[in-house]
Formats: sequence, structure tokens, C-alpha cells
Amino acid sequence: MIMLKINDAKLSVPDLELNAEEKLGIYTDKPEEIFDNIFKIVLRPKKYVKEFILEGIDVENLSFFSRRVIHFVSTKLWNGEKVIDILKNKSENRKLSIISVLEKNITNIFEISEYIGKNMENESILLITNSKELLESVCDRVLDEDGNQLEFEEKTIFLDLYNMEEFDNIEEINKKCHPFIIKKRVLII
Repeated sequence: MIMLKINDAKLSVPDLELNAEEKLGIYTDKPEEIFDNIFKIVLRPKKYVKEFILEGIDVENLSFFSRRVIHFVSTKLWNGEKVIDILKNKSENRKLSIISVLEKNITNIFEISEYIGKNMENESILLITNSKELLESVCDRVLDEDGNQLEFEEKTIFLDLYNMEEFDNIEEINKKCHPFIIKKRVLII
């Protein structure tokens, strides 16, 4: 089932189709602008978009109450509250979360990724960000701001969490005791 479909928007939003339980990302330098535009589209779809489907229902048959399925997550919208706290405050009946986060506002990528993986695995997520690492850890598919699909490369990379350097081999990491993670997917940008 299609959870969210936006085609031919008059605002700066890529054409997208998000299926139920899918995690779709948009990689952009202006996540807040795209988030604001999607927010406007959801509130007044007939004004801003040619085709808008939410939870399998075309905009022509969409009532205000059916929009309750969406949980909007933005530090700007929630007055600077942390993304993880906004996610935890989501009500149970929301099936789609639209998340906008700037890389500079992310305090812990791993906490967000782990929370989504454990508590939101059966929900649809549209993640709009300039954080390549967050997209890699959360999303099944990623689009650029023009709607082109970006590819993932399957390989193992070691990420030194102390200075955020990537290494192909664990021996390349400094002999100092730094925490690190292993990444299996890398987004090709």
C-alpha cells in the first residue's frame, strides 16, 4: 500500500512514493525548506500538488481527520527539542513520521537509529536531512532533492567516533583507544 505519494508539486519537493513500513530518505542541503514545503502540501494538497496520496487515499477523498496519521518531527517546529525526544512523544496511532533534521542538530545518530529500528519498524518514515550517516543507518532508499535515487554500496568501513574518520581496515585506526563503529552500507553521493 502507498503510504505517501507526492507528484508534480508547485513547491520545491521531489516527486516521491513511500510504501507502508518503508524508510525513505531525502538527502539535501536544505532539509528545513523541503520539510516546510511538505508540511504545506499536507495541509493544503489541492493548492500545491497535482497528485497527493496519503495512506492509499487520493487527495480528493482525504478528510482533515485522516491527516492524523502523520507525525511531524522537526527541531524548528518543536522549538529546539531533541529529535529523539520528539520521536518518543509520538502517539501510537501515527503510521507515518516525516522527520527533518540538520546534521549540526544531531546529538546521537546511533540513539535515533536504534530507537527507529526497535520502536518504529512497522511504520513508514520520510527522513529529510543533510546527514549522510543518519540516512545510511535508517533508510531503505534515498533520493536527492531532484528525486533521483541514490545508491548504497555494500562494504565494511570502520568509523572512528573520536574524530569521525572513516577507515577501510581496523589496523588503520590510531593505536589510541577510540570507540568506533562498523558500517556495512555506504551512501554514494
